[in-house]
Amino acid sequence: MRLGATLLALVAAVIPARAAMATTAVRFSLEDLVRESAAIVEGRVLRTRADWDNFRRKIYTSVDVEVVRMFRGEAAPAVTLHTLGGQVGDKIQQVSGEAGFVPGEEVVVFLWRDAEGRLRPAGLAQGKFQLFTDAKSGERQARNSVQGLIFIDPATGKPEAKKQGPIAMRYADFAAEVTRLVAADDEAKKAPPAVPGEGREAGGEGREARDEGRTPAPAPAPSPGPAPPRSPDKSATPGA
Repeated sequence: MRLGATLLALVAAVIPARAAMATTAVRFSLEDLVRESAAIVEGRVLRTRADWDNFRRKIYTSVDVEVVRMFRGEAAPAVTLHTLGGQVGDKIQQVSGEAGFVPGEEVVVFLWRDAEGRLRPAGLAQGKFQLFTDAKSGERQARNSVQGLIFIDPATGKPEAKKQGPIAMRYADFAAEVTRLVAADDEAKKAPPAVPGEGREAGGEGREARDEGRTPAPAPAPSPGPAPPRSPDKSATPGA
């Protein structure tokens, strides 16, 4: 789960005045989130802090999470994940559609690992589920966010024709489904490897784009093969 040189495809979308900017993304189902995640953690946010990257070009916010349950990954008392954007001194960088975290909130996060080794929410805000108790039913719920995201249909490269809201489920159903999907994904990964050259991502960044939530570039058209040899003209007169 890596990321190429282009970290994010941020698009200043020409949309109504109600919103000024949005990030184009591929919509992730719960199954997609499981498939793209190196770690899936349930826990409580302890603290957040922002700092520059090594090149002082981008600001990342580090989020420390006290682990309650590991759906995938090695057991640990706490994990640190990172989101793009934040504030350092008087410098602020904002990324529309990125996951936000508040100390004290309870979450389940689906995390992929970027080229620098940072754990980051898969699909931007789609990879963070906030856990809360419904005031009416008293039941524990899990819900992610799609705010600040414009979803692109990978088949057409255009915005989705039908708008859909976030994933929202009863926590008990959510936890059971994540557990089932992790088991199924682990089993699928035990299958024999594909034939070399088949199923590769075009340009080497198709997987990277999906991890981040970006729309991968379309695959290039195959090169034409060599022309078949011409058959001899049987109607010609020998010796002519």
